[in-house]
Amino acid sequence: MRLSNCSLDTLQEGVGRLTDDMLEAMYPLCRDFETFMDYVGRSEVTVSKKNQWLPRRVLYELNGLVSRPEPGATPNKDQISYPLLHLLYHLGRAGRLLQVEAHKANRWILKPTERYGQYQQLSLVEQYIFLLETFWVDVNWSDMVRDRGVWGLPPLDSMFRVLLRLPSDRVSRLAADDDGDDNTERIRDLLWYMGEFVDYFAAFGFWTFEEDKGEGRYKGRIAVAAITPTSLFKKIGPVLLQERPLQLWNSAMRREFGGWAERPRRLVRKVCEVKSSSFYEPFVRLFPNGELQRSLPREPRGFQDGIYVFQVSLSRSCWRTIAVSARHTVEDLHRAIQRAYRFNDDHLYSFFLDGKKWSFHSVNSPYSNQGPHANEVLIGELNLLLGQRILYLFDYGDEWTFDVLLREIRPGGDLVKPEIIETRGEAPDQYTYWE
Repeated sequence: MRLSNCSLDTLQEGVGRLTDDMLEAMYPLCRDFETFMDYVGRSEVTVSKKNQWLPRRVLYELNGLVSRPEPGATPNKDQISYPLLHLLYHLGRAGRLLQVEAHKANRWILKPTERYGQYQQLSLVEQYIFLLETFWVDVNWSDMVRDRGVWGLPPLDSMFRVLLRLPSDRVSRLAADDDGDDNTERIRDLLWYMGEFVDYFAAFGFWTFEEDKGEGRYKGRIAVAAITPTSLFKKIGPVLLQERPLQLWNSAMRREFGGWAERPRRLVRKVCEVKSSSFYEPFVRLFPNGELQRSLPREPRGFQDGIYVFQVSLSRSCWRTIAVSARHTVEDLHRAIQRAYRFNDDHLYSFFLDGKKWSFHSVNSPYSNQGPHANEVLIGELNLLLGQRILYLFDYGDEWTFDVLLREIRPGGDLVKPEIIETRGEAPDQYTYWE
């Protein structure tokens, strides 16, 4: 369903018992996401090489098109300075509705995928629940903040439980009374530590809020003067807490809390005991007239065959292009990098698939205590995306750090052994000896 030509009144006629306030809470996010995707689809948007973020000029233009433009926007602000746009970008990437493609002059272009066409066939409610599922399950929440290493994860369970006790669609002022209001202070503190997620859940229509302008923001933290939970939150919040607990459903959190198990030649997620096989199923009862009947398929892509071409860089002026088969192991890629840089292969190593050093999304040396191990995982089993950046860390002491960029997946064919197909720059000495 395209929303650009639909008014709220038109939508209301086709959604059965969905109340006006619930519809009004869901509509802006879906409409903004469509606006975002339409802009990307008709424009040649080049993303940055480091984070693959949108250019600042594009962000400034998009900010003027969405329902909740960020105040004080300037053409010099980066992507995370626009919470709504940052959210829409990650929903597109994590939901596999957006992809990056290599372009001429070593540029990467952001484009909608064919899967986005399937998304457009969903109803408004189905689009909304799919975006919620993507945020809850697929988005790595550490990517959503400036400095999560300092602040830790948001106190989501406590925040939800407190706000569920507040009256819906009524403003709750959070300025402390003269004699002190412990509950008010607790809500203010929880909202402060929720940080950017106050904005993200507001975009999902869970609440509206007013900032305390006198306090300002600090590294994404928001001083909230008033908050109004919505009736939509009162329906969806309890289902998320009770039937879709975040630490069991979010992929990145499952990895962090021990959700990866090891088996020969494949990665296997720890099986969680859940009541439903699909994320959206417990929400169906909230929309009784058939407004929610389906979502986009979540089947894993499985083994992806082909020839994988990686650019492995130590710096802008020193890199190697290496081709490996999908049937080579991650250890084969490690050995090819060692050979390309004339290193001695005499230390432990890890490939961090999310590009973040010491993250839990890693494949490690066969001699490491922590699996999965590189000699047991095939390249084609990693579910890599074009443009994905992997951090290869060799020697945990000296910490040689390589940027491994997936530039191409060539269909068909096979390689007996990995090939070094291009070289740029002189390889450094692995060891420096002093006389």
